[in-house]
Amino acid sequence: MRIAAFSRSTPAHFLAGGMERHLDQVVRGLAARGHDVTVFTTRLPSGATPDAETTGLQFRYIPNAFPGRYVGGWWGRSRRVFLAEHGASPFDVVFSQSAGAWGVMRLSPPKRPPCLAAMHGTTGGDVATAIRSRPLHPRTWAKVAMGLYHSYGYHRPLLPRCEAVVAVSDSVAARLEREVPGLELPIPVIRNGIALGDHATADPANSKEVLYAGRVIPDKGVFQLLRAFASLASRFTEYRLRYVGGGNCLDALVQEARDLGIADRVDFVGAVPHAEMSREFARAAVFVLPTLADEGLPLSMLEAMAAGLPILSVARGGVGEALNDGVEGRLLPVVTEESVAGALSELLEDAALRARFGLASRQRVETDFDERRMLDAYESALTHLAERRG
Repeated sequence: MRIAAFSRSTPAHFLAGGMERHLDQVVRGLAARGHDVTVFTTRLPSGATPDAETTGLQFRYIPNAFPGRYVGGWWGRSRRVFLAEHGASPFDVVFSQSAGAWGVMRLSPPKRPPCLAAMHGTTGGDVATAIRSRPLHPRTWAKVAMGLYHSYGYHRPLLPRCEAVVAVSDSVAARLEREVPGLELPIPVIRNGIALGDHATADPANSKEVLYAGRVIPDKGVFQLLRAFASLASRFTEYRLRYVGGGNCLDALVQEARDLGIADRVDFVGAVPHAEMSREFARAAVFVLPTLADEGLPLSMLEAMAAGLPILSVARGGVGEALNDGVEGRLLPVVTEESVAGALSELLEDAALRARFGLASRQRVETDFDERRMLDAYESALTHLAERRG
């Protein structure tokens, strides 16, 4: 198949993003299976290194489209570039990472191939997360207004035009069914998967490091984690906290670590290439994702599980579909400084418990979240669309 993939960002834009990593898995996996894939995305930030191209995989960075954002005329610009390439050498099918291909979906079916949209969340979920994270911040209400604009101006009219819609978790599928009228029900679920061979096995019973990996933004509960660790620092003097990832509140987080008097116990690594993440997981004792967001199915958490780490997270969104409280780790009903501190204290006190949870984590990924199964499902769905049209 000749596949046109659309995404507002790739790993070259944001190293730490789960959606970017998922896109990379899908397009590289399909190219490795003999398909011809072209990724249409926004221009790169200044100084960024382009994504590596391989046989069957090309990237098109759309000029004047703001990096990583659905602004700057992205949908119209991407549609024009697509039409030029489609006219010269027709594509068989479109893969839309979330709303990436909405510009193409403005076209009537004779002018475009059938489209599969992979949905990682919903506008309603994003709005709820913003309000939960920073209810009084002026940017929150700007985000609410923008979310309503995108929902009624783009998602509701355009998502039902896709010939196939899949969700990465049951929770995302349920939200889509509530928020977007006109979708064919039930919405299929293709769960995110992990390449198990990419991950070295951790030794959580003997490690002394608490790990967070992902975007360093308020929505992920990074401040609650820092304060929880600070409250435990005098009891667990041998442990360190490590943040891997970049984001818009990194400087504020560094300053708060100083204010709390634990700057010498916290490492802020910044974003690292995905190839180096196996080493980060392997050195940890526990992985903490105290997210305030309605997560689809976090890849960082699945990768930590693949490395054999116990998980501390929250029973919200797709997280609870991958984790069982008391089996692979601890699931909080709600994220607060106190709730994170209580669960983290239990894990740091009990090396045998960490080892048991970590082993169960690895086994759960082996059973339910293998990357090959995910790629099989996407390849089958895209092939079905292409054959149905042809």
